[in-house]
Amino acid sequence: MTKEKIQRDRIASLYKKYELEENHVFNHKHYLIITRPGIDKIQAKENISIHYDAIKCEPEFCCVKATGTKGIVTVQTFGSAKYGGKEWDKTKNKDAGGWIEHGNTSTWYLMEMAEKRAMSRVVLKLTGFYEKGVFSEDEFTDIDEPMTFEQGNIIETLLLSASIEGKLEKDIYNAIQDNSMGFQKAKECIVYLKDNQVTGDNMPRQKDIKKHMETFTQTDNSIKNKV
Repeated sequence: MTKEKIQRDRIASLYKKYELEENHVFNHKHYLIITRPGIDKIQAKENISIHYDAIKCEPEFCCVKATGTKGIVTVQTFGSAKYGGKEWDKTKNKDAGGWIEHGNTSTWYLMEMAEKRAMSRVVLKLTGFYEKGVFSEDEFTDIDEPMTFEQGNIIETLLLSASIEGKLEKDIYNAIQDNSMGFQKAKECIVYLKDNQVTGDNMPRQKDIKKHMETFTQTDNSIKNKV
């Protein structure tokens, strides 16, 4: 039996023990993640008590220490939150562009977020999930709900009059076509495109919209046919 199989079996036994359901688990591309309802259910089932201490409380950064107790076992850990979204930098990756992260949350409820992260870590540590590589959703900033149909339409429209590099334009278009762009990323993309719009006589004509978008699809099909 491989180590991976043993690990999966151990995790499966924990899921069964705590009666976790589909909405309690999220399959991240690199990790297994317990959602907020799942964390709450585990804490209630194990009757875990948690005490919090504010270590740092500033306008744009908060840190909380959580002390959790389950029976005779006590664990301490920390949770932090730094305000800041993402900014597109066209000079990154040899001018191919890339996102710069200024923080790890886009909410101004920093103390609440830090508390949730500390609470989740305590619960997962006390119940054996952490040592098996399972994390909580509050610890990640890249878990994203699917992009909405309306967001996709807005992005397509903004792309037509956006003053951005061709490669970035195509990457964005492909992301909305294959549904690989999430809800939060779509919100950030819309803001970015609105800030980079062509104005005046350079605005594209309405009749050129379909032709412009079809060039991406035609290029992709041409590449696929050569493979």
